[in-house]
Amino acid sequence: MKKQYLLLLLLPVCFIIFSLSLRSAEGPYYNGLADPSYVYLINSLSLAQMNGYNIGHVDHPGTPLQITGAVVVKIFYTFSNGKNNIAEDVLARPEVYMNAIDFALVILNAAGLFIMGIIIYNVRKNYFAAMFFQTVPFVSVNMLEVFSLVKPENFAFFIIVILLALMVKIVYDPPENYNRFLILSGVLCGMIMAAKISFICILLIPLLIFPGIKKKLLFIAAASGSFLIFVLPAVSNTNYFIDWVGKLILHEDRYGKGDDAILNTGSFLQNIAKIYNNERFFAVVYFLILAVLALSLIWNKKSTEKVSGNSIEIKFLFAIFFSMSVHVALVAKHYSHRYMFPALILTAPGLYISVLILYKKYLSKINANIVFGILFLITLFFGVYNSRKILAKTKTRVNETVKLNNFINANYPGTDIILSSGASGEFTGLLLAYFYSAENVKEVYKKIIISRYPNVTSYDMFNDKIFSLTDSFEAIDKFKSGKTVLFQTMDSGYNNSFLENIQSNYDLRNVKLTEVFSNNNGEQLYKLEVKGN
Repeated sequence: MKKQYLLLLLLPVCFIIFSLSLRSAEGPYYNGLADPSYVYLINSLSLAQMNGYNIGHVDHPGTPLQITGAVVVKIFYTFSNGKNNIAEDVLARPEVYMNAIDFALVILNAAGLFIMGIIIYNVRKNYFAAMFFQTVPFVSVNMLEVFSLVKPENFAFFIIVILLALMVKIVYDPPENYNRFLILSGVLCGMIMAAKISFICILLIPLLIFPGIKKKLLFIAAASGSFLIFVLPAVSNTNYFIDWVGKLILHEDRYGKGDDAILNTGSFLQNIAKIYNNERFFAVVYFLILAVLALSLIWNKKSTEKVSGNSIEIKFLFAIFFSMSVHVALVAKHYSHRYMFPALILTAPGLYISVLILYKKYLSKINANIVFGILFLITLFFGVYNSRKILAKTKTRVNETVKLNNFINANYPGTDIILSSGASGEFTGLLLAYFYSAENVKEVYKKIIISRYPNVTSYDMFNDKIFSLTDSFEAIDKFKSGKTVLFQTMDSGYNNSFLENIQSNYDLRNVKLTEVFSNNNGEQLYKLEVKGN
């Protein structure tokens, strides 16, 4: 390794330390973080067995992550002293395997930051510029929380930062082998879309930057081919995926639910306001980019001389702004803070190019190291603040879960608990994974889960169904016989549906729920009782 690159290892190493610290602080995934980590684990397991098992979860579609997870699962199982059967071992130690996958993703993302730093440094010949780009994972609390979870964002980050570094290279130091960079960019964009189709906004950046129809078509062909290759494991679910995307487009609520309406104008505008209020760093950068683009138009009109910022640089900045805008519009339709991930990554190149253009116009007499050194330090301190904030938030959440578990152990040891969807506990994580496994492997996983949890009753609140893998509802039978039974849920809004279900389908009358515990995570514990007793 060249000595000048050693400094560029600093932030990737800090990223590794932070990500592993966050993962340690969060504790088990099944305590509130099972979705979607358990789902990706079980589908990675299906691929790792190479027995022709399909994958059952293609909502994102997420196949590149499942392929990566399968490789990690296979390698980890090969070199560990686990059970004779890989499926039994993974489902006996799901947390161990998810930690292994997350660790692999952390190292991959740190490598991405390092590679990006090298590319930016070689193009700009400025350490502060390179290290500023490397602060990108720390610009938002909502981005930082991703790096301890097994989810598409954690995988896509590596590809996106490499792609953005290639765009900087193409804009500021065009390579001789231009078409190779173009094809590589297309391949990366195909992987990004296969990881999460809603990240399509990233594809707009190279599409706008590459000149001429022929180059754009070559890029689209490379991206399309890459996408088709990486979604091959999900090919049996093509119709489901198309239907799923259609529902997202045609319905106004998340997950393809709600009224038939492409857009609810009222909630759309409210959600845009929420985005800018919740992501203030993003909002500042977004409107700074808009201001710089407006200024560039004014400069062009006022002067026949070359404006500060060459045409392709301005085009790059516009491409970033347009990509941000498209993604904000997509997120505002079905808002959740976690959906902002790709747009948040774009704040780093957007802020850098904006400051660079302003620097060349107004501050060119000042040493560039001073300007970009200050920019780096501001972003770094903001990143430290965000890191401390999310670690504190995580510790608070974990403490609340511990309180719940301690309460159950102290007051209701050995008591049967009917677990609602999303409730903390390893069984709910495994059950979620089971639901999202492919049909041709469900029975295999079902037997393994039953061997670990033979008599657990749960409530699927999304489908309003009392559920048991064994079709034996011991908890309800015990309640009928007069024994204490608890109901644990993350959403009390479904309590009435649960009561109606249990009474109409299991010959029970006058059942009520009496709250015995709740925590600040929104989790409630109820005791099933008969009214009047």
